Amino acid sequence: MEHDPIKSTMERKVHQSLTILNNIQTPEIEGTDSHGRFIYGPDWTLESLQTWVGSHQELLDPYLPIEDGKGNIQWINDEGNPIERSVASERRWIDYYFATVALKRPEYVAYIQELTNSDHMGAMHADCRACVAIPSWLEGKNIYNLLCTYTQQKDATGRSIDPNLYEIAIIINRKKGTEPDETDGEIQRFMKDTNYQYNIKYIDVELPSPFNNVGTARKILTDVLLYRSSHRSSQPSPLYILSEDADLTGVDPSTISKTIEVFDARPEVCALVGIQDRTPEILQQNDLLFLYARFKDFRQIVLRHSTHLFSGFEEMQFRFGSPVTGGWNSSFRAEELAHIGGYDPVRIREDLVIGERIRMIHGNSKNENPHVVARIPIRSDSSPRRFILALFEDMHAYNDSFSDEVYNKDLKTQPVEKLLELIQPFVRIEDNPGKFEEMFTVQYLSLLDLHCPSDIAIDIFHKIMWGLGFHRSDYDIEDDHIILRNTSRIQCLLDRYRRRHQCYSTEDLFTRNSE
Repeated sequence: MEHDPIKSTMERKVHQSLTILNNIQTPEIEGTDSHGRFIYGPDWTLESLQTWVGSHQELLDPYLPIEDGKGNIQWINDEGNPIERSVASERRWIDYYFATVALKRPEYVAYIQELTNSDHMGAMHADCRACVAIPSWLEGKNIYNLLCTYTQQKDATGRSIDPNLYEIAIIINRKKGTEPDETDGEIQRFMKDTNYQYNIKYIDVELPSPFNNVGTARKILTDVLLYRSSHRSSQPSPLYILSEDADLTGVDPSTISKTIEVFDARPEVCALVGIQDRTPEILQQNDLLFLYARFKDFRQIVLRHSTHLFSGFEEMQFRFGSPVTGGWNSSFRAEELAHIGGYDPVRIREDLVIGERIRMIHGNSKNENPHVVARIPIRSDSSPRRFILALFEDMHAYNDSFSDEVYNKDLKTQPVEKLLELIQPFVRIEDNPGKFEEMFTVQYLSLLDLHCPSDIAIDIFHKIMWGLGFHRSDYDIEDDHIILRNTSRIQCLLDRYRRRHQCYSTEDLFTRNSE
C-alpha cells in the first residue's frame, strides 16, 4: 500500500501565491537574451554552458563509448564501468537535489511537500513508469481534448496499456490575483466521464511576477513529480517524465510504451525527442502558414546535417549536433532532471536548456556528449495559433508577448478558424507573392544571424528552399532580399499535398481526436 507523502509544515492553501519564489535565483548562465531571437537567444552559448559546468563540477558524469570488437558500442562511465540505471541511483540523485535546495531555500522544499499532499495530487502509484507533465495556462478550452487524446495509449500489439503504468499531471498556473478559467472543471468533467479509470493529477497555483511563466510552472510540477516518486513505499522500476504542452491536437498512441521501451533498452540515453508538428490539417489551409512552419522544420534538419561543411564554428555543432529538447514531445529520465537541478524558472527557453545541460554533464568540462539525447519515432501535433499571430503581426512567435496575460487570453480562447481569418489574404501564394517574399527574407536574415560565412548561410538557405519544393530558378537573392520569380511550381506542389491529405476542418479534427 502506498504511504502518504511527508505532511507539509506550511498552513497556506496550495492555490495561494507562491511568494517564496522571490528567493529563487534566475539562471546561473550569463548572456541570456529575453527577446527570443534565433533559437530562443543567440547569446546562450557553448561558452556560457561551459561556465555553468565549471561551477558545477560535482555534477560531471562523463559517458564514454567503447567497442567490443564486433562493431557494437557499449557506454561506460569514467571509472570504466558499464552505464547502469536503477531506482536506487534515481533516488540518490533526487535526494541530493532536494537536500541541496533545502540548504538555501527550505521554504521551497516545504512548498513542494505541500503541493505533493494536495487534494488532487497525492501519492504516486507504485507501478507508474511515466509521468506526463503539462503546464496549463488559459487552456480550459483545450484540456479536455488533450486528455481524450493522451489516454488512448496502446502497447506494441495495439492493446490499451495498464492505466497504472502512467499518470498525467497538470499544473494550472496563473498570475497572482487572476481568476481561474474552466481548466479545473474540464479536468473534473473528463475524470467523471471516464469513470476515474485514469491517473489524472493536478495542482492549481498562482505565481507572482516575474515568475508567472512556463519555466516556473515546469519547475514546480517536475519537482512535485520527483518528490512524489522518491517517497513511494514501493518502486520496482525507474521513472520517466514526459514534457508536454496543453494545446496538443494529436498524440501518438504509442508514446508511453515506446518511451519506456527505449529508455529501458538504452541506459546511456538521458533524454528523448519525438517528432513535432503543428497540425498539418490546419497548416495546409494557408500557404503562408504552411511554408513558414515547414521552413522552420527544414532549417533544423539542414543545420543538423550542415555542421560538417566548415570548421571553426563550434556553436552550430553544439546547437544542432544533437536533437533539440522542446517543451512538448520530449522526455527525460527522472534521475537526469534531478541530476542537473531541474528546470530554471525563466520566461522562455527552459525546455532547450534541459537538454543542453544534460549533454554537457555527460561530456566533459569543455565538450558535450551529443549521444545522450536521442530521437524516438513518436509524433505529436501542436496548435499553430502562435505561428498564425506571428505572421499577422510580423513578429517572432516567441516574443515578449509570450507571457502577456491579455495577449494570451485572446490567443488561446479564439477558435483557430477565427485566427486563420487574420491571414486570409495570404491563403494562396499566387494571390500575394510579396508577403511570401517578406517571410522568406526574414528567414534568410535569421540564417545570417548564425554568424557563419555568408556563402554558408546562402547554401543552407538554398537547401531549405529545395526541401520546400523550390528550384533555384524560382527565386533570387538581391541585396539580402528574397525575390520570387516563379510560384507555379510550388502552387502545384501545395495543391497536390492538399489533395493527397484531405483538408479537414479544425472542428472535424477535434471531433476525431475525441472519439
